[in-house]
Formats: sequence, C-alpha cells, structure tokens
Amino acid sequence: MSLVSVVIPCHNAEPYIVQAINSVRRQTHQDWELIVVDDGSSDASVEAIEACGCPLKLLRQPASGPGAALNLGMAHCTGEYVAFLDADDLWVETKLEQQLQALGQNPTWDGVFCQVEQFLHEDGSRHSISAGPHRGALLIRRSACEQVGRYRMDLKVGEFLDWYGRAQDQGLLLGSLARPLYRRRIHDTNLGIRARDSRKDYATVLKQMLDRRRAQNAE
Repeated sequence: MSLVSVVIPCHNAEPYIVQAINSVRRQTHQDWELIVVDDGSSDASVEAIEACGCPLKLLRQPASGPGAALNLGMAHCTGEYVAFLDADDLWVETKLEQQLQALGQNPTWDGVFCQVEQFLHEDGSRHSISAGPHRGALLIRRSACEQVGRYRMDLKVGEFLDWYGRAQDQGLLLGSLARPLYRRRIHDTNLGIRARDSRKDYATVLKQMLDRRRAQNAE
C-alpha cells in the first residue's frame, strides 16, 4: 500500500466540511493520513471537524489565506503521495485508487489530474465537467510537490495557478485521467465569488508566468 497525505484547508466551511472528510473516509484506497488546516474559521467548523469521528490531524492558524493553510498542511505530510481537497468539495470513492494505478502504469509521471465534475449545491445535479488543472483533482508524488515548493501567501486567489505554472517551468510531468473523480460544489460562498475584488491576482500570476518564460527563452 502507498500512503497518501490528504490536505484539506478549511475556512468557515461548517455546512460542508464533514461531507468532504467523509468522502476521504469512503475511499477504496484506505492507506491515507488526513490533515485538516483550519484557517481562522469564525463559524463552527472546528467543532464539526472534532465531532466527525475520523482519524485526522487538525491544525489551526489565524486567518492567513489559502496559501498559508496549504503550506502548513504540506509541512506535516509524511506520505509518498500528496492530494488536496477543498473543504466544500467531494471525492468520488475510487479517486485515489484510480490515480495511484495511473501513476504505477506511468512511472515517469510526477502526478496525475482527473476531470472535475461541478455540481449545484442546491440539488446535487451536475452542472458541467472540466478537464483543466484543479488543485483538488491532482495526486502528486510528495518529492515532486516539494520540488516545486510552497504556495504563495500573498494571493487571495490564484495560488494554485501560480504553483502549477512553476511546476510546468520545472518540467514536471503531470498526466491526466479522462474521468470525473473530483466533485466541485457550486454555491454562493465559493471563494471565487467571495473574493471577486481579488480576481486581479489571476492577471498578476499570468503576467509573471509569461515574464518568467520570456526570460527563460531569452537565455
């Protein structure tokens, strides 16, 4: 069996966090450690986590943003592989099993994505399926994850886009499965909606990625 470290950053996710945790508990691959990082929640998220009855490591910090929560969780990972799950999202039961099989069949891959099924919180119905890179859809070897380095902490949104860009710059091989194994919940309090005023962070990250690549090409 291969130990997978699962990191869930949580900020005011009381209505959803136990469902997210339970989707890890139901994985057909059961060799995992769960690390939940509460990022200064002001609701009852911590109480819900503590009452869920799941073996996990709960870390707490003052509200510092998603990058800081992810970095703290990663610092406590001990598994050969690392996976991430947003506190309001879900995994299909075979996600880890299928991605581990893919990495076993493709030993040159550093990690593997799956497709993302977006669903409406109100009734659970499917909204869409996407194949673009999403942090929660990735299973990656911990050595490769550490090679890319920490998430930026100065961004309210776009921290994974920046991390993914650096992974590409370093030549990591990230495969993909054409199967929707990650379920992203669409609701009124999604971070992308709450942080509308910070969407300029995406433009900043994209410009910096382009500048890095132009500099590399010039060399």
